[in-house]
Amino acid sequence: MDAFEESLAGRFRENTILSHDLLESLHARSALVSDIELYEDYPSRYNVDARRRHRWIRGDWQIGPWLWSKVAQADGTRGPNPLSALSQWKILDNLRRSLVPPALLALLLTGWLALPALGGLTMLLVLAIVALPSLLSSVVAAFRNSKEMPWGLHLEGVGESIAYQCAQIFLALVFLPYEAMLNLDAIGRALW
Repeated sequence: MDAFEESLAGRFRENTILSHDLLESLHARSALVSDIELYEDYPSRYNVDARRRHRWIRGDWQIGPWLWSKVAQADGTRGPNPLSALSQWKILDNLRRSLVPPALLALLLTGWLALPALGGLTMLLVLAIVALPSLLSSVVAAFRNSKEMPWGLHLEGVGESIAYQCAQIFLALVFLPYEAMLNLDAIGRALW
């Protein structure tokens, strides 16, 4: 704990960072702690999960300035950014992920409104972007069977997994406009 506090000494002004876990771990260079177990329940309701993700996205965009070469110091001045390129990439990747739903919705709207002849193609493209990662993992799982499990039982489990993935894909598409607006609201609030 002392080493952690020392690595963060003088790095941040008090009460200015909403989502501190990534930024703190990048400064303290912590990666793997194998003797700690943390259990966090996944929210049981969509609106609770949405509020949590809104808070995380706001926090991610609050630490966006850590991508620049000069960053705010605890005393209010600006100094050199001590983060490595890999650490900055992690921040940038979080920002990128928060832009995926708005970008997918913009692609759909562009296809439907600005380029109606390509509306079906853009819809297929968005479906592929949303569905392929899940479905490809199910295909890979279909060919991975332990020798102890009979193939029939294995294929039944794969079928259930594919049905579950299809339901998730459907819900991701249904909630896409809300997710896009939620993310844009969080980004806007953080930038404001």
